[in-house]
Amino acid sequence: MPPRLAISPDGKRFAVQHPATGAIRLLDAARGDEIQAIKPLSLPLALAFSADGKRLSALVDKAAVPGKLATTDFRLAWVEWD
Repeated sequence: MPPRLAISPDGKRFAVQHPATGAIRLLDAARGDEIQAIKPLSLPLALAFSADGKRLSALVDKAAVPGKLATTDFRLAWVEWD
């Protein structure tokens, strides 16, 4: 699976997901500095920023989360910052 990538609407931040572990790194686009590291419970299927660029959302398959019943629905998780 190729790495997933999302770019904020203002182009100031981007998020990239490691294809094997699912770990997501939120990065400053100008400097390349890591703003935050996020470890989701399962591999995200998609990443997207909100329109205002203050929220990063990840779509994950609930069936892949340990301890959850296998279902066909999905869960949306997000991280917010100032």
